[in-house]
This record gives sequence, structure tokens and C-alpha cells, in this order.
Amino acid sequence: MLVALLASLMLQSCVREDSLLQEDVAARRSALVRLTVCADRAVADPTRIASGEDGRLQWEGDESIGIIFAKQASSTTNYRYIQELKSVPGRPGVFSGNIDPGKYKLSDIVGMVCPFSEESWGKCHSSKGKRIVMRVGAMDGLQPHSGEPQWDDVPFFAEISSSDLVKDGDGYVIGDKTFRCGAALIGVTVYGRHPDGSVGEKLQSVRLNASTSVCCVGTSEWNISSDSFAFNGISDKAYIAVRLGEPKAMGLQASSGATVYMPSLPRGETGGKVKFTKVKVVTDKAVYTKSISQTPDLMAGSILPVSMDLATFERVAIPYSTLKYENVSLRRGAVNSFVYNYYEPFSDRPIEVFYYIPSKGDITTMPILFSMHGNGRGGQGACSNWSSTAESKGVIVVAPCFSAELYPNADYHLGGISYSTSSYMPRPFEQRTYNIIEELFDMIKDKTGNTSACYDLSGHSAGSQFTHRMLLNMPDCRVGRAVASNAGYYTFPVPDGIADAAGEVYSFPYSIKGIDMPVSQLAAFFARNLTVHVGTADIATTVEEDADLPVSAGAEAQGACRYERGKYFFARSKAVADSLGLPFNWRLVEVPGVAHSASKMIKSAEVGAAALLYP
Repeated sequence: MLVALLASLMLQSCVREDSLLQEDVAARRSALVRLTVCADRAVADPTRIASGEDGRLQWEGDESIGIIFAKQASSTTNYRYIQELKSVPGRPGVFSGNIDPGKYKLSDIVGMVCPFSEESWGKCHSSKGKRIVMRVGAMDGLQPHSGEPQWDDVPFFAEISSSDLVKDGDGYVIGDKTFRCGAALIGVTVYGRHPDGSVGEKLQSVRLNASTSVCCVGTSEWNISSDSFAFNGISDKAYIAVRLGEPKAMGLQASSGATVYMPSLPRGETGGKVKFTKVKVVTDKAVYTKSISQTPDLMAGSILPVSMDLATFERVAIPYSTLKYENVSLRRGAVNSFVYNYYEPFSDRPIEVFYYIPSKGDITTMPILFSMHGNGRGGQGACSNWSSTAESKGVIVVAPCFSAELYPNADYHLGGISYSTSSYMPRPFEQRTYNIIEELFDMIKDKTGNTSACYDLSGHSAGSQFTHRMLLNMPDCRVGRAVASNAGYYTFPVPDGIADAAGEVYSFPYSIKGIDMPVSQLAAFFARNLTVHVGTADIATTVEEDADLPVSAGAEAQGACRYERGKYFFARSKAVADSLGLPFNWRLVEVPGVAHSASKMIKSAEVGAAALLYP
């Protein structure tokens, strides 16, 4: 009887809790605010989203839109958040959805993107006001470009605010508003040859200094050159830099010059004017600059040609010292730094190198460690995190700092093996950033008299991406032991690619699918003394939890968080090695209770990178 009574009470409790839950859900639903966006008009051909002849918005097809909020109601950060609105069946050009006022404030609406995509939106969290830029998925393959844009995925952004909301029954409507949408391609053509130039100079990049009346689309193809110009964001001083898909020889005629295309968005409701003030051209031998004053009309969906005769530029030859390291002197006992530009292919992109040499001990026999920084590009921190270990264990620590301005993700995270971060467009071997590490190793040995035959390599987050990809793509590098800690995502050594739960297969940079990689190279990779290093608390799954977390579909196919991705990378790599009958010399080490912290991943007792490399 007692058992029956307890069962009855538990059942009543469950029913009561379920009833309360239903009441709570009903209450929350009644508290939601309906937000509807009405397009000016819709067109019949459901192929894309574009702007009409009058610049007003046309919605084409069954798309969704994203309403951008400056922040969540409960958040004090500057991060932006996005809420999806779905198309309304039977009502072309009308999109509707519920907004939770407990989560989002209508007064915090700052913009709208279309089509909606978490991947397209990325992690835009600029605090610079009502401006945002989305990635352009279809433009990832535009370089080199034929001159005919393929508008498979036309970007759109509109600035809106709470003043644009119109009360409509129990909700609000945004409608009857002129929006600018679509992208314009700025085609910069460089032709001719400078009188002081040399025949066959190779064009490396073109940078166009633009005023603030243009939004630059920050795809992975283009290096945005400004300290304040965040990936997928814009700054008050936009330097648009484009690195070519392949080197082009200078000395061409205007009709056959090297043209680079820069996708840009007209900003605001009426602005289409953009002022160009300066052009910078970098070749393998010199830097060319020219001040200009052009104010063309930047119209969505158009190609704007900007032609420049190189003969009219100011030319400055790139200095390259044949007496290597002549101005570098190394000191002991503290974190110091020097500027390095002695590797000729990158002599126009100097890096600051931080280092720590112990105050005592035989400098000629000390092990040499390269510490690779994360996405924050903090070389000094990457060095100082190791300073106590360096002093106590007698280790020379070298931490090169690859700035985002000169070394975008393709050059740092991916090591410069590809011109693109979304498809495999191989660069010449000498243009791989990994070569700088090899050259720096020789320099440190030369300056200190060190006799080490190899060096250790450790990287956290983006540095972990650099570390494991260096071992994969540079089989002859002189790395002895390596620790790759908490990478955001990996390049899996799986020839057939990796797949998500829906069966979508991902190639480079998420796997080696699409790369002709011989088995001998995989054998060298699996034979490395590599530790895949993961923090058990590095479990953020959204950019709201961790703004630096890669959330692309290919990254999420590797796991929901960095902890899962690291373990999956190790397991799949071992499975490939076993299937090929190759020796597997890696180990997986977990650091209990540590999240995405470089210092803790290095210094944790017994299982930190320092303890693993120098026990």
C-alpha cells in the first residue's frame, strides 16, 4: 500500500509539473512578439535576391532572412545576434517569425541579412555601430575571375532600427523601405611596366584604399589590411587587399593586364558613392604606390573597373639583406623580440619574433621550442607562457607573431598552402608560411651556436591548426616533438573526406579530399611524435559562448566543440593509419577541467604541454 501511495504521489507530481510546464510554454508563447518583414515586391523567377532598377529590394524564391540585434537582452557584451524569420507560404516577399522579448529587445535591432545563414553571418560582433557585413559563399571561387559574376548567392545587408518598426495588431512590421542589396565587384586592373622595374616581376597583391562609403565583403579570399578591420567586419578605414589566385607576370598591356576583383556592398539606403584615395601594388621585387582621387558610383550587381598604369606609380625596391641577421642581437634572461624579414619570399611582410633564452646554461645544447600563438595573434603571450619552463628546464623559446594584417587565415591557420581557405588552390612550396619557421630555426642556431638537429613545436587554438597542418603538409620539416592544443578544427588525413550526420562530405580544409597526397606523406605524418592535446572543459558550441569558435558546417562535422573535435581527429587519423598498415606514433592527452586557455594548457601539472615536452 505504501508503494502504491508513493507511486500515486509521484504520478500526481509529474502531472502537476507537466501542467506547469505547459502553462509556462503557453505563457512564453503569448509573450512573444510577431515581427514581419514585407518586401517591396517579389518576382516570379525564384533564382536569387537582387535589387531592381530603382534600387528597391526584390525577393526571389523561398528564402529566409535574419534580423540582427546589437545584443541579447541579458547580455552586456558587444556581440551581435541574429534571429531567423521564415517566408510566409502564399505571400511572396513576406517573412515572419516570433521574437522573444526576454531574449532580444526590438530597440536593439540594427540590421538585416539575406539569405539567412549562420555560416554567412559568421561571428560579426563589431561595436562600431549599425554596420555589418556577411560572407559571400558563391564568391569563394571568384579568383581568378572571368569577369562575369555568378550571382548564385547574392549578399544583402540593410541597416534598420527600432524607428523603422510599425505596430501591426499584436506584432510589428518592417516594410515600405528602400534597401540596398547585392554586391558590386571592383575590378582593379594593373598594366604596364615601371621604367625602374625588372622584366618578369611577379604581382603578389593589390591594395585599394577606400573611404567609408563602401562595405567590403570579408571572405576568406581577401586579406583586409587594417588592425581594426575584423574578419567579416568593417572599420572606419577600409584597406581592401586581394592576393592573387596565381602570380601574374608584370609588363602586360592594358587589355590583358592582371585584374583582381574585390566584392563590396553599397552601404545604407542611398549611398552608392565610394572614394578611392590610394593604390598599393606589391610584387616580388618592389612596392608601388599611387595617390588617386576617384569617386565612382558603386551599384549593386555591377562590375566597376579601376585601371592603373604601373608606370605612373612610385616604386620602392624591397630591401633584402644578403648579410643575414646583421642587425639582430639576442639577449638572455627576459622576453625580448626582433623584427624578421630575412626569408626572401616574405621579405615584404615582416614579423615580430619574441624569444626567451635562459639566463644560465649552455646555450649551444639547449632544446629549441617554437610556440605558436592563437587567433588573437599574441606572440608575446605565446612566449611568456613558456618563460618559467624555459628558465627552469633550459629551453630556448621562439614565438613568431603573424599579424592578421599581413598574414590572414590562409597564411597562418592554413600555413599558406592554399590561396583560398575554402577550396584547395595550391601555392608554390616556397610561399608556404612554414618555411619561415625553418628559416628562423637556422637563424637562432646561427646566432647562438646551437647544435640542435631539430626543434619542438607547440601551438594553441589557431596555433594548433598551424602545428598539425605543418606536420601534414611539410613532411621534411625538422620538428622533433609537437603538441597541438585545442584546435578549432583540423585537416583530417582522410582521402575520402569527412561527412556529417546528413552525409554531406567535406574536403579541404576539413580533410585532404581534393589534395593529391601520396601514402608516403601520410606515413610521415602518422610517424610524427605528435600529442593531440584537448581540454575537457573546452566545450563551447556557439559563438555566443566563444566568439573564436569555428562554426562552419565543415568544422561542426568534426564535433560540436573543440574537445569533441580533437578526440575525433585522433580516432579517425588512427583508423586511417591502421587501414593503410602504417605505424601510428601519436598520443591523445586530456587536460581535466581546462577550457580554452593557452596558459593552462601549457602549465597544467603533469599533462600540460610543458610537462609533456620537458618532464
